[in-house]
Amino acid sequence: MDHDSFSLNRRLDTMMQRWTRRIALALSLCLVLVGVRQASAQAENVWRLAGTFNGWNANDPAWTMSPVPGEDGVFVIERPINRGSFDFKFVRNGNWAEGHFGVGADNTLEMPGDDIRLTVRGPANYRIVLDTRNRRWSMDVAEVEEPLLVARTFGTAQPGRPFTLDLTDSLLPDPDAAISISSPEQPIAVETHGPLLYSIVPSETGAFTVKIEIEGERGGAASKRLPLESYPLYSFVLRTSDFEAEGDLEYFGRDTHMAFVEVDRNTNLREIVITMHDGAEAFRAEGGRLPEGRYAMQVHAGGVVMNRDPREVPCLHRGHWVEFVYRPSTDAPAPETVHLAGSFNAWMGAGTTGAIEMRSRADRTFHTALDLPDGAHEYQFILDGERRVGDPSGRSAGEQRSMVVVGPTAEEFPSVRRGHINTDAIRHTPMLQSDVLTISSGLGLAEIAVATLPGDVDGVWVQFQRAGALPRERGWAPMERTTDGAGFDRWTARIKTGQTDIVYAFAMASGPEEFISRDYRARLRPDPLQIPDWAMGAVWYQIFPERFRNGNPLNDPHRDSIYFMPWDADWYDITEEEYAAHRERYDLPEGEPLDERTGGDLFHVVWDRRYGGDLQGIVEKLDELQELGITALYLNPVFEGESMHKYDATDFRHIDFSFGMPPEAGRIPAEYPYPSLDSDPLDETTWEWTEADRYFVDVFLPEARKRGIRVVIDGVWNHTGRAHWAFQDVVKNGADSEYADWFFVRFDEEGNLASWVAWDGPSGWLPKFSQTPDRNLIDPVKEHMFAITRRWMDPNGDGDPSDGIDGWRLDVPLDIGEPFWVEWRELVKSINPDAIIIAEIWHDANRWMQGQHFDTQMHYPFARPVTEWLAVRPGMTSDELIDALAEAFDEAPQTNLIHQNLFASHDTDRYVSMLYNPGREYDAGNRIQDGDDYKDTRPPDEIYQLSLLGVAIQATYEGAPMVYYGDEVGMWGADDPTNRKPYPWPDTPPNRNPDDRADMELREQYARWLNLRHDEQVGPVLRYGRTRHHRSGHPDVFIFDRILNDLTVRVAVNKSDASFDAAEFLPVPREASVMLDPVSAGVWVIRHDPHARIPSLERVR
Repeated sequence: MDHDSFSLNRRLDTMMQRWTRRIALALSLCLVLVGVRQASAQAENVWRLAGTFNGWNANDPAWTMSPVPGEDGVFVIERPINRGSFDFKFVRNGNWAEGHFGVGADNTLEMPGDDIRLTVRGPANYRIVLDTRNRRWSMDVAEVEEPLLVARTFGTAQPGRPFTLDLTDSLLPDPDAAISISSPEQPIAVETHGPLLYSIVPSETGAFTVKIEIEGERGGAASKRLPLESYPLYSFVLRTSDFEAEGDLEYFGRDTHMAFVEVDRNTNLREIVITMHDGAEAFRAEGGRLPEGRYAMQVHAGGVVMNRDPREVPCLHRGHWVEFVYRPSTDAPAPETVHLAGSFNAWMGAGTTGAIEMRSRADRTFHTALDLPDGAHEYQFILDGERRVGDPSGRSAGEQRSMVVVGPTAEEFPSVRRGHINTDAIRHTPMLQSDVLTISSGLGLAEIAVATLPGDVDGVWVQFQRAGALPRERGWAPMERTTDGAGFDRWTARIKTGQTDIVYAFAMASGPEEFISRDYRARLRPDPLQIPDWAMGAVWYQIFPERFRNGNPLNDPHRDSIYFMPWDADWYDITEEEYAAHRERYDLPEGEPLDERTGGDLFHVVWDRRYGGDLQGIVEKLDELQELGITALYLNPVFEGESMHKYDATDFRHIDFSFGMPPEAGRIPAEYPYPSLDSDPLDETTWEWTEADRYFVDVFLPEARKRGIRVVIDGVWNHTGRAHWAFQDVVKNGADSEYADWFFVRFDEEGNLASWVAWDGPSGWLPKFSQTPDRNLIDPVKEHMFAITRRWMDPNGDGDPSDGIDGWRLDVPLDIGEPFWVEWRELVKSINPDAIIIAEIWHDANRWMQGQHFDTQMHYPFARPVTEWLAVRPGMTSDELIDALAEAFDEAPQTNLIHQNLFASHDTDRYVSMLYNPGREYDAGNRIQDGDDYKDTRPPDEIYQLSLLGVAIQATYEGAPMVYYGDEVGMWGADDPTNRKPYPWPDTPPNRNPDDRADMELREQYARWLNLRHDEQVGPVLRYGRTRHHRSGHPDVFIFDRILNDLTVRVAVNKSDASFDAAEFLPVPREASVMLDPVSAGVWVIRHDPHARIPSLERVR
């Protein structure tokens, strides 16, 4: 979301113009200039902190620093900060473009630098100092007035066994204060083993409390009670013919205790005894064979887990038991939680099905254990549900990943022989997610993997049963070879079977010898991320409703505060009538020139313009959108709002009259806000439906659904507009308002509203909703937003969401804390598991797409490298593009398939204008009103030709392409407001500026590319296939594959001014040439046949 336009809001225009005239009458020009210089110098010295603690809000007054008197360039802030780890930067003047400090080499600050890591051991008042001259920063604890006890435990409470009580994060004004530790429920032994570190030994099982009391000569007293559970302690003794072993069973959570025994050679069991802490015997077994191996013994819910194999010792479970241990760094606080994620559980993290939580031990380490099959398994640790790190003590498998190898390596098998396949070395486990990875159980979409000895086979195919086909009419897919960490060849293929229960086998050959494995069966698992199938490979279209099409003139806004424009008006032309209306609105003298403004007079008047776009206009063009290939719409806000963009909502319960009122309702009222219905805003059962609401639910959504088009709307939950009914109640009633706690507000001594925190700056136009210390919305606001969510997702409240919207695009979601999104997602998915949640996050959002918060993001990480390679960053190579895209698509396969791949949006300059203005960062230096050096004219034809190469990539690459309204007909322009011109429809009067007329030939090219996703042959591959890159050897040629079942769709994009011979990358005779024209893209379909020596080839674009 880009709300910078509010800095040019018409009311601010008026205030500034009147202020300037009055100053001019009171002061000399000299004094005015001095004042301006002083104001400018002061503005340059406003530094704030923006980070994960405030949603990266560069204008947050709560994080504004103050100059240190007498120290030029030094700034300080002192404020309370809660315990945790945060990322942040220092930002100047509330504007990232004006400068921001991140961390550089040797912990110095540089622009832009990387995110600065802030680690807070305990909640307190902290002092942060920024030295802009020496580019250094520091943080220390301000004076602690009252003791603050912060207690953590490590290990499991069990009778007779110590666990650790850690008070080191506490903040104590008196370091010599006396600390007492006791339990009112049972005797406990307490021993000090370090500053503020204690060993606690319970004496009994069951619930108990640890009471901590502190009293010092300086700073008063404090106390804290920790409710804990003491679990039984189990011990074992194992005696064999060759050795004896004894020890405790460790608690691994979920009421499970485990211990492990390594038997290094075959032996005989004499006895095994498992006892409880009180000496009671829980299990005994005598005699039996004990083969070599690693064994686990388990007690679950108070009972010994028995072995089902009658040939084995009843309580010993032989397997490839691997114990994973995370050892926190000693120079940072230990994490609250640690999860293990890896190829064995599809990398699922905290809060998702299949998550593996590790348990702490008294020594502050975290543990878990798994029985893994033979093979190489990659893994990582997830700290506090957020940060992913590798295992420093493990084998590295790349950045932030480690590897463990189970069973024999490839080197331990006999050497391979040509014409002989070592079937004993074939590895495949259907239950292992790294071997059968579910992407969608509903589609029967999965990635299948098998391992063979290196060089043992020439190729591997997976054959599989398809839905609706006879068992012998199997599908085939060639498998791609890589190498795993155990030295095996690993073969992988993505298949789409159309059924949840899949049956498959592997066919492989080595010279003349062929081998077909037995049939394997697997049931594809439900997706723990809950990614909707319909969103995979969807074709999106973003609509800014006020500028798309005017389908009902009767709902055109006509209040005095706006100026209604003809749809065909020249965007850059200001008529005498518009000048006169502007002067009348703002009480300016007739004929007097407007104050000089960067960019010209356009930026005085443009914010008040309205064109009358509405939902009726969108319905009129749904058929054309369908023909374009669109399957999903994202609408900018449609709720009641005063502005043209509606990010300043006045009521989330209702569709704006100017967007939704149907013709039969007559002309909408001139006043604003619109007349409200008589209902209790806090009781959703009383909420009524306006005719605009009913049009959206009863006409707009069904008309879109009739054409197979999904609808997602903008959710703005962190702020509202000044005219919002709750904020207006605060304006009217001050501190007595029942909504006074809904906003961050301050009242004067008489209880009148004095100031408030707003998204766009102190006491701005977009008041922010109040949040709790953990940045959740406060309960009444949260409940209201939950009610709003239910209203639009299931309008009639019957439990069937088919009459509601298909999901949400969330505006600046990181302005609200994680707890809210966890709860809100649960609500959304409970109403409609098939709904999609799209976050406006501009950077890599991997940690937010793990099944707890959002499904995907507006995929600016796709837009940035593709536009840079095409033109924006001259000299960028196709290899660099490959690396950037590989990094941008590093989420789960199902998530990668739904990434909303855009180039432009309402927050950026237009796509073709980006390409026409190279040499700048993405979405930077593109605002005419800021004085940016930007070519804001129609680009030449060669830029449009170049832009089609991006469309070719967008239409065929992994993910879901999204077109910003009008890009397909060549709309151009700088960032807001020029990126929001009215759509130049051919069936309306032609635009008075010929450069702004629609290019219908360009639209036809868009349609041809986008409709490839609906092609019977190519479409499924583009929507669901995996991606493979080819390094072309030419910096201006980008080649990649999309692969599914037996088809490979190969795409080659040549942006150079010379032809490129693509024959090397196609299955054609060695002497053949396949020329790709300059500035063009080609698409070929390669069909693989296990019985054919050369696959078939067909060019489709």
